[in-house]
Amino acid sequence: MSFRDNLQRLRARDGLTQEQFALMLGVSRQAVSKWEAERAYPEMDKLLRVCDLFGCTLDELVRGDVVAKASSELERQLENEGEAAACAQESSSFAAYDAHMRRRARLVSVAVGLGFLGPAAMVRLGGSSGLAFLWGGLLPVSSRIVLVVTLAAVTALIMPAVREHMAFRQRYRRIEGEYTERERTAAHDRLFKIGLVCAALFCAGMVAFVLFACSFDTTTGLVCLLMGVAAASSSAVYASFMAARMDVAGYNARNELVSCEPGAVRLRMFSLVMAFATAVALVGLFLLDWPFFWLSWVFGALACLVCRTIGR
Repeated sequence: MSFRDNLQRLRARDGLTQEQFALMLGVSRQAVSKWEAERAYPEMDKLLRVCDLFGCTLDELVRGDVVAKASSELERQLENEGEAAACAQESSSFAAYDAHMRRRARLVSVAVGLGFLGPAAMVRLGGSSGLAFLWGGLLPVSSRIVLVVTLAAVTALIMPAVREHMAFRQRYRRIEGEYTERERTAAHDRLFKIGLVCAALFCAGMVAFVLFACSFDTTTGLVCLLMGVAAASSSAVYASFMAARMDVAGYNARNELVSCEPGAVRLRMFSLVMAFATAVALVGLFLLDWPFFWLSWVFGALACLVCRTIGR
């Protein structure tokens, strides 16, 4: 393009009349009109002033195509902004995935630990009859209360974890991003170390149980054993969930193959079945003094298993 074309386009781009442009340069309107008619050319200092006003170089103003340059720069800017937005979205989904998986691991591991600490408290409070329901005996009142509190605590942890995971899968069908090799190696090393700690805790519980049993204090020994199992199982579940979260590709593959909607329907159905089983068990425990109240949960779990098998 010529200087005349570039000047006209730049002036039109900024919405300047010839008179306004002339005032900014300190020349007459007729001088600007002559430049745009190619009857005259500005002096060097005026050319440099025009370059400063429109943010272009002298070569672009005299011989280039400033409009095409501005368009290409705008396209590049929009492209860069789109790439930045895509990167930000990818980073956001990956960060949400990591935070969700960590929270899920904490909830489930604590629930598993409480599932063993509850029986330990029942034994501590009820003595040898604290777990009498295992062989068809009647539970003391204190053990019944601990059992109900334990079930409520475990349910309050497990159900939100399941619902949150299904909601997360529906929102994030695919996670863009991967953990680094260093992070994977650290997670598996941590899993191995925690496995050793779990084995040590379980063995410590067994040793305590044997020692107390030899001194005819079976109750304390059983409490120590259950506490060791609680610590070991909780740690093992947490470590395994934290290691499993590294498999982002597996998460994406499962989400692509399996829809979350049938799972949500099954979850509601299982919740209703187990709620009914719990109501029957509590009635049998507190009102009927039924020793085998826990069979209600067994039948409820079997019903859920059958429904899941049929629904596949």
